[in-house]
Amino acid sequence: MVFKGILFTPKDEFYSFKNFFHKNDDTIIIKDIEPEKLELTTSSGFVSYFLVEEFERVYGIKRYLKPDYRMKKYLKTMYVDYISDEIRELYGDYIEVISKYMGLGVVIESLNELIKTQDVISNYEFWIDDLAKNVEGKYREAVSQKITKFANIYLIKVYEKLFQKNIELLSIHSSEITYKILETSLIQKTF
Repeated sequence: MVFKGILFTPKDEFYSFKNFFHKNDDTIIIKDIEPEKLELTTSSGFVSYFLVEEFERVYGIKRYLKPDYRMKKYLKTMYVDYISDEIRELYGDYIEVISKYMGLGVVIESLNELIKTQDVISNYEFWIDDLAKNVEGKYREAVSQKITKFANIYLIKVYEKLFQKNIELLSIHSSEITYKILETSLIQKTF
């Protein structure tokens, strides 16, 4: 996985960055902003897209950032997400396995399509077999088990609880959900 981002200023300028970390639940420190001439006052906010590349697909989240501190190549910002931080509770070792062998985004998009059929139970076996068919044989069963664990948690915590069984809204925000879950690995390294 490769994490990166783009900042858009109120003057329609944009700047890229690859080096960032979370200081806490609402503060992100961005380092090495390219180009270095980015000048912001603490009174102006800006839009940023945080992106992750996974199996040649890109997932991301739009954030509104409020600069708190700027010093040469270092920018401290406060942010608020529209997607609940409860999404991060889905993170576990099974996410790393799914991401390594299949891509979490692919699993989430496919699971959302399965939910749309309104017959998850009877279609589940076919779905999991079809989803894991391209995983190398010796890993297929283990990856399928990790996907099943994730799918059960996703159905209960995300589909039923956070999105109140609104599959259309869930599908619209699948990229943001994927990003926030994968971003949790960065946060765990920080805290």
